[in-house]
Amino acid sequence: MVSLPFWLQQRGGKIEPVDERTVRLVGADLPVCEVSVFPMPAGLGWRVALDLVTPTGRQKIASTESPLENEQSAWQAGLDLYRQHVDAGVPAVARSK
Repeated sequence: MVSLPFWLQQRGGKIEPVDERTVRLVGADLPVCEVSVFPMPAGLGWRVALDLVTPTGRQKIASTESPLENEQSAWQAGLDLYRQHVDAGVPAVARSK
């Protein structure tokens, strides 16, 4: 699984496991998102998906196009995608409390 990065800890964020391949990222003033990692169909690398979670559903924010070398690289890429989109001002429709 993935560990809490320092920048997310500084923002008061937490990582909550959803299942073996998905974590939910939450924080008092952060959008609620889920990062999912999954192996490529041919078994040649890993991909990442980032979804914004709202009370009415979910919205795909970003995903990787090129396969990543291993599962740990995929988790890192997923957290990087989250950080980029939070810093870029993703509409914070859903906030954790």
